Amino acid sequence: MSSETRQERKKRNKREYAEVKLSSVSQIQEKEQESNFKGTEVVPGSDDEKFWDDFFSRIEMGETLQGFAIEHNMTNQSLRRRLRSGDLHERFIEAHQGRAVYHAQSIEGMIDRLESGDVESDVARVSIDARKWLATKYYPRMFGERQEVNLKTTDMTKVYVEQLKMIMSSHDQRMKTIEVKSEVKMIAKEEDE
Repeated sequence: MSSETRQERKKRNKREYAEVKLSSVSQIQEKEQESNFKGTEVVPGSDDEKFWDDFFSRIEMGETLQGFAIEHNMTNQSLRRRLRSGDLHERFIEAHQGRAVYHAQSIEGMIDRLESGDVESDVARVSIDARKWLATKYYPRMFGERQEVNLKTTDMTKVYVEQLKMIMSSHDQRMKTIEVKSEVKMIAKEEDE
C-alpha cells in the first residue's frame, strides 16, 4: 500500500466512499420496507441464552436492532418490547457500552491507517468524528465530554443559627447553674448569720 500514489489513493477513497453511500441508501430502503414488514416469528423469552448471546454480541459489533429483527423475521416493536424486561434491558445497555468501545477501537485503527498514509485525512476526519459521536451516545459516562460532578451545598446561615442556639442554650444553662449556686450560697450565708 505504501507504493500507492496519491492519485490512486484518492480514487480508492472515492470508491470506498461510494460503497458506503450505496450501503446507507440500501439501509434507508430497508427501513422503508420494514414499515410494511410484518414479522411472523415470535421473539424468544429471556431464558433462550443462545439467541440472546448472539443478539447482544452482534449489537456490540455494530448491528442495528432493525437489521437483526428483519434477519430473524421478527417485528422491531416486538423485539423492543422484550428488551424492556429487567435482565435483558441491563444486558442491552451493556451491549451498547460494548458498541461504544468498539467504535473507540475503530477510531484507533483509523488513526493508524491515516498515519500510514492508507486513508486521506478528510475521510479519516469524517470517520473519526462519526465514531466519536456514536461512542458518546452509546456510553456517555465514559466517552462523553461532560463531566458529572456531585456537589453538596450547605446553607451556612442555617448552620450558624443552629450553633448560636446551641451556645445560647448552654449559656442559659450555665447562667441557671450560677444563679442556683449563688442562691444556695446566699441561703447558706443567711443560715450562718
